[in-house]
Amino acid sequence: MSGTLSKKQMTETLMKIRPIEEYALTVETMYRFTVILILQFTHASDQIRETIIRNFIARGMICLQSILQLWVFGNTSDCWILYRALIDRLFCLRTLAEKDEFEKFEKWSFMQQYEALNRVRSDPIFSVKADKKSLAPTKENKERYLKLKKDNIEWIRPKAETVADKSFGMPYLYSYGYDYASMYVHPMANDGENDYLRIIQDKTSTKDHIVVVHNSILIQTMLIQEGLKASNFLWRAIVNNFLDQCRYSLETGSQDHLETFAKLINAGPKYVWYQQKPNNC
Repeated sequence: MSGTLSKKQMTETLMKIRPIEEYALTVETMYRFTVILILQFTHASDQIRETIIRNFIARGMICLQSILQLWVFGNTSDCWILYRALIDRLFCLRTLAEKDEFEKFEKWSFMQQYEALNRVRSDPIFSVKADKKSLAPTKENKERYLKLKKDNIEWIRPKAETVADKSFGMPYLYSYGYDYASMYVHPMANDGENDYLRIIQDKTSTKDHIVVVHNSILIQTMLIQEGLKASNFLWRAIVNNFLDQCRYSLETGSQDHLETFAKLINAGPKYVWYQQKPNNC
């Protein structure tokens, strides 16, 4: 297993559909794998880069779990909305790594969140003192914000279409992934038709949308692998093998990833799955 995904492999994997029971088992196994992985990040470093990567992986995994649960519930429209959010994070992580903008992104995010809370706190409509007090920044945050404002920190969100085409070399990630799913994010004339039938008839059919579960698993494996490559660590082959095997299971139904996960578990919670990259890497 190479730890990378070629355009040919990507296309072949996207074209396959497996039973929902297989998807559910893969998602559960990936979740347990993610627990092992993010703990490695937690113990390895508290640097900004590693923290952001760890959080992206964790957020993506919870997003994947939610997509599966929503599909089972019959809420396929929201599955597509979360799928778009998952791809958005994949594109963002790739851009942060390529441009080495993790620190700039963290500073920009801090400023955006600070200003959003400050707008609420200063709006006269929200006049309850208790609410304003809970939104008040700490002394440290205020001092940091003023310094970053003086430094004129700026960061521009990557354009999804550009990242899919120029960075990944897979324009269909945008056309048939991000852009297609956007139809469920923005209001459309037939919004809620399936929800109406579900409420009135108390039943729904999700089989035509099972592809969103399939593709979400694929995207999450890619997001994790982007995080591994972007980190300051060299990961043992078995870690990438597990992700490759998860993708292979989407294509063939193979259960090899379960055996690999068992090996990860048997190594014990204190086993270290990485080593520090040399400075010239």
